[in-house]
Amino acid sequence: IAFGTKGGGVFVLEASSGIERFRVDGHADKVASCICKQSQGRWQMHVDPACPAMGHAARVNLLAFSPNGEVVSSASFDGSVKVWQTASGTQVCSLEAHSFNVKALTWRGDGKLLATGGCDASVKVWDTESWTLLHSLDSNGHVNSAAWSPQGELASGTWGGLVTVWDLSTGKERLSVGDCRGPPVEAHVFWGRDGVLGRRHRDDVTVWDSNSGDKLTSVYAARICQGPPGLFVLTEATWRGYSGGISLYKLGRKEKKLVAFRNEPASFVACHGQLIAMVCSESSEVIVFECPRLKIEEDEDF
Repeated sequence: IAFGTKGGGVFVLEASSGIERFRVDGHADKVASCICKQSQGRWQMHVDPACPAMGHAARVNLLAFSPNGEVVSSASFDGSVKVWQTASGTQVCSLEAHSFNVKALTWRGDGKLLATGGCDASVKVWDTESWTLLHSLDSNGHVNSAAWSPQGELASGTWGGLVTVWDLSTGKERLSVGDCRGPPVEAHVFWGRDGVLGRRHRDDVTVWDSNSGDKLTSVYAARICQGPPGLFVLTEATWRGYSGGISLYKLGRKEKKLVAFRNEPASFVACHGQLIAMVCSESSEVIVFECPRLKIEEDEDF
């Protein structure tokens, strides 16, 4: 597991033992995020510093590997998206994607399309063989997240909380759900199983039927990440009497809490297979534990 610090360092720990493998220093500013992927028997780490890097004119906001791990894309506050070979670090292409601040960057599962979204209120879809622009989609507000469904549908979320599912055959919206009123707060979009579409906005996770747009359920949570297949790890907020702990949920036509892991505030949570990592808000301690291998019954109510 790799994590960055405010001092510009990156630490890599062995998840099974907690032993420090190595550390990387030298960034001039805090490290916003880092991602790792195994390729050809080697682990490759790409760091997202909160300062100009990787050929961008401004800070790097996001990193995303292609599904096969051969290239990594970087998105910047300057509106550009750049694509790099992971083995050599050679730049593959540079896209003038948005007028400023790219906040969404996601590859389709087959690696053939890349979607970007920005504060210019647009979502763009790129062909990853020719690196040409296929669609420029007008969104109702600053786009801060996007996600592909397992079936290849694209959804995006805005600062106002609106979630849009796009029909790429026409370049028009197919479905729009969520309330775009109120103060601007990021809406993080995700897909579940069987056509379930979700959004974390403020301190609530809401789930809809992606075909009808009907609201299915809502859970109070500050953060969410994809857990083992079909499951999600939710982090409670630390107000309204909640402890801030993390739990494993099944989300569908209703929610079902399966396991409660830690009853303490978490500032960050990440999942990889059956492993769950959390950063404790109060102590900054990194804790890694294994999710129990639950037999998830298929329930028609879900």
